[in-house]
Amino acid sequence: MNYLSRNQYSWELLMPGEASDAEVVLSLKNGEIIEERSGSRFGDFSLLDYCFLRESPRKTAVLEENGSLADGIFLREYADDTLLLVNLTDNDRRLRLRHAGKMQEVFLFRRGVLVVDGSPMDNRPYGKRTPLPLKDAEISWEAPHTLRSDFRDGADSFSLSGKISGLTLAVRKHPAPVQLTLDGKAVTFTRESPALPPGFQELYQVTAPFSLEAGKHTLHLK
Repeated sequence: MNYLSRNQYSWELLMPGEASDAEVVLSLKNGEIIEERSGSRFGDFSLLDYCFLRESPRKTAVLEENGSLADGIFLREYADDTLLLVNLTDNDRRLRLRHAGKMQEVFLFRRGVLVVDGSPMDNRPYGKRTPLPLKDAEISWEAPHTLRSDFRDGADSFSLSGKISGLTLAVRKHPAPVQLTLDGKAVTFTRESPALPPGFQELYQVTAPFSLEAGKHTLHLK
């Protein structure tokens, strides 16, 4: 899947025996890659790509300005003709999108995401990244909010204008346990996240709900 994604091939996972109308269906058996439509067998993905996949015309692709396939791009096509473009690099990039017989210029911020849904793109901002209005955001039960901590220099601070209850912290699971402190006290993660969809629940662990008083609070990533 990593190889297919890096080379801008959209893919979906099929359960055993599940039908699909995809042009290419791959299965991995006995150390080989088998294309089930034709019965062709390949020893690795680079051989599959060179000898088989590239024979099919690429209808949708994100290209460099010189016309070559852009590296570091995740491309996903959906049944309603919507496209999802993710820039996996740390650089802002001006690229070209070939889709539906047309070529158009697209701009992706570093680590940015762009959804192309067929609406005109001429008026989309190409300048500075639009900041989120977190400074003046009002968080309440009627307007819940999720904040992501970047932990620059290992710490992240936030302020509450009033006491809030029902807060939780969630962290991505890693082979080594993640150690966090909140205002100097160790944070205990007790369970998988029930708020995330299946497949993501297992990737994150959360705390039990807790309350915080008004004022400044600081998280430290050990």
